[in-house]
Amino acid sequence: MTKRILEVNVDDNGYSGVYSLIKRVIENKPANYQIDLACLEPFESQDNISYLNQLGTQVYYIGYPGNKIRKQFKYYENLQKVVKNGNRQLQE
Repeated sequence: MTKRILEVNVDDNGYSGVYSLIKRVIENKPANYQIDLACLEPFESQDNISYLNQLGTQVYYIGYPGNKIRKQFKYYENLQKVVKNGNRQLQE
């Protein structure tokens, strides 16, 4: 049985420590784990998304470029969509 994990608020902006850490976790995860990412900011590099996809990880962009108050509601709405429709690709 596959165990699914959705890591929220990870992106490759500046290739930060969080991105590096989760990338290493994904590279070394047990075969029966599915780790996907829900990002509040878009990835800077399509190559990073492609690499993660090759490892079996889906990358979902749940962000919103609008005002700060509306943005919080859109994060929540988009995150709900990802959780309900786990195979729905919001960003590739």
